[in-house]
Amino acid sequence: MVATIILSLIMAGLASLFYGAKRWVLHARMRMQATQVSKSYLDPLQRNVRQDQWNPASNCLSTDGAAGCDAAVETIEGIQYTPAYVVGAPPFGGNNKKVRFTITWNEPTP
Repeated sequence: MVATIILSLIMAGLASLFYGAKRWVLHARMRMQATQVSKSYLDPLQRNVRQDQWNPASNCLSTDGAAGCDAAVETIEGIQYTPAYVVGAPPFGGNNKKVRFTITWNEPTP
């Protein structure tokens, strides 16, 4: 009788441990997918860092990502990753650009 109670407490503790770990594993997987999605959006922007094409409206870095930029929602394993970026001037001025890139997604409950 005592052994059964001890065994059931141990099994309940292990079950809660696995349930809690599942949530963290799913969160880490979604963060890794968001990292890969952001890399796929940021890599093409490197070709726009050219002085001869710095201010045309078709350059993604000269606007707020509205003209000539592919910022479509990406769906991976049923989760929608929504990219958004804003181009602005850095705080120290000059002819540089600062790009703030954000990916948002909704995490399902495990």
